[in-house]
Amino acid sequence: MADKTHIDTKHIDVLDGVRALAVFGVLWFHFWQQNWIMPYIDAPFLARLGLPTTINLLFLPRAGFFFVDWLLFLSAFCHFLPYARAALEQTALPDVKLFYKKRIARIVPSYAVCVLLIF
Repeated sequence: MADKTHIDTKHIDVLDGVRALAVFGVLWFHFWQQNWIMPYIDAPFLARLGLPTTINLLFLPRAGFFFVDWLLFLSAFCHFLPYARAALEQTALPDVKLFYKKRIARIVPSYAVCVLLIF
């Protein structure tokens, strides 16, 4: 059985879910922008409660720009977190060169494949 007493502070799991919601919001915005399908849900059972029978979710795709801002904020937070942690724990700052090496190793291969496929 795994030891559950140790909590990994390098990765915040809940931010993956928050990021997924933001990505879904951006995708929904772009989908809505291209075809203008209105996100209304008919709920006739609400008439028994004296409520409107249509649920209007149009505010969600219209707020697509907010989800982009949300993604940028999450990215900035996740990039700053190691520096904040180092300042609080009074340890050495993370290596910037290593960060950029990892970043390039992650981005350049997919970028090269896209460039090769286009040309």
